[in-house]
Order: sequence, then C-alpha cells, then structure tokens
Amino acid sequence: MGHHVTTIETRSIHRRKTIDRHGLSLTFFLLLLYCTSARAQVEEQTVGTTTFTVSTSLGFNTFALGDVRDFYSGLLEEFRANNIPIPTQREFPGNLIIGVDILYSIPSIADVGLGSRYTWTRAFSLYKDYSGTLDVNGKVAMLSLEGIIQRDITTEGIVDVYAGLRGGLVLGWSKFSQKSVFYDFPDQNSEILLSGNGKGYSVEGFMGIKRRVGNIAFGVSAGYRYARVSEMDADFSLNGQTQDSGTLLLRHDLSGFTMCVHVDIVLE
Repeated sequence: MGHHVTTIETRSIHRRKTIDRHGLSLTFFLLLLYCTSARAQVEEQTVGTTTFTVSTSLGFNTFALGDVRDFYSGLLEEFRANNIPIPTQREFPGNLIIGVDILYSIPSIADVGLGSRYTWTRAFSLYKDYSGTLDVNGKVAMLSLEGIIQRDITTEGIVDVYAGLRGGLVLGWSKFSQKSVFYDFPDQNSEILLSGNGKGYSVEGFMGIKRRVGNIAFGVSAGYRYARVSEMDADFSLNGQTQDSGTLLLRHDLSGFTMCVHVDIVLE
C-alpha cells in the first residue's frame, strides 16, 4: 500500500431516471381482481367467524445483488491492479429477515392484510501491511411495505397448509466506504463514502404450514421474493464533507429465497 488510490468516484452518480413501477401496478391489480371475485363468492358461503391475526416472523433470506456485487468487486480489483492484494472476507451473504403482518380473515375465502419486513447484508475487505491499512466495506438494507393475500389449501390434517402472495413497495439503502490509514503520513488518511436510498417494488409467492393452539399459532413458510430498486438518490463525501449529490444508477436486485418461522396471535 505504497500510495493512495481513490476508487469510489463521482462518475457513479448520473442524471435521475424514473423508476419502473409496472411490476408493482400489476401486483395490486391482481390482488384487486382476486378480492373482487372473492366478494361475489362470499355471498354464497356460510358465514363463519372473522378474525384478526397479528403475525410476527423471523427467518433467513438470500440476495441476488448482481450489479452491486460487480460494483464492489470492481473496487477491489482496482486496488489489486495497483499491487494492493486486498482480500474479500465477506461479500453480501444471506442474512436475517424480521417482519410483522396484520391479517383479516374473510370466512371461506382468504386472509388479506398488510405487512412489513426488514433485512440487510454486508461486505467486508481489509488489507494491512507495514505502511498502513485499507478498509473497503459495503452495506445494503431494505424495508418492504406490502399487501398480503393467502388462502388455506387444506385444514384437515395436524397442520394447516396455505399459500399466498405478497407485494408492494420496497425502500432500499446502500453504503460503500473506503478508509485508508497511513502510519508514516497521517495527514494523507482519508475516508470516502458513497451512500444512497431509493424506492422500488417487490412480489413474493410463498407456501407454509401452521398449527393453532388456542389463540396462538406456530408455523413456517418458504418462498421466493422478486424485488428491485433501479436507482438511488446518492451522496458522495470525503472525510465527512459532501462533495457531490445526484442519482446512483446502480440496480439493486434484492430478489432471493426466504424461509421464516412465524408466531401468530389470533384475535376473535
């Protein structure tokens, strides 16, 4: 690490474009169509017990992040090309996902409601030698606000089996930092930060099983989430001072597999 190399540059920030929301519009159209047809069916069904359910979830999910991974790997490759063999210690692995849903049961039809989930992932790379240290980190996080519809497939066994669809708005954040420390030249120490936030959409199909004991239900579910944030409002800063602001045209593909454990409280 004999000389200072700057790799996170303002060329990553460009003019803003409109985020594609066609996937989100289609999701809500399908939900509306389903609920409209369900309304016609419910008039012919025997009136059952309506319930509200508060569902908490904790699980694990993966991330695609193709362009984000390429961007982060590109930063490291520039250092390696300048004879700084910085290793990749961690690069956006799967991580925890936590969430809360509120569902309303339409007897003999489906459960509908709203939910929110949060998850994040990180990348770490650290290099040390006689002259100093180089630390390159990345973080991506997402918060979803979604409409939910799910329906029981069977309730005749020990457990209930259900399937459903959830989709809506995704709020995404990302941060890439590069910190350089020089032992003999402390006046050349620097910290570069590129951070951004943006909106996108998500759609997830899932299946699960649950068993109710009194007013408490326990279950597990698995699914696949398609989620994407096409661009972000971003800031580029050096040593804590903002140097430039604009739009980061870096597609954040937050799609991945999900698996959650649920604890539900049923309110009748």
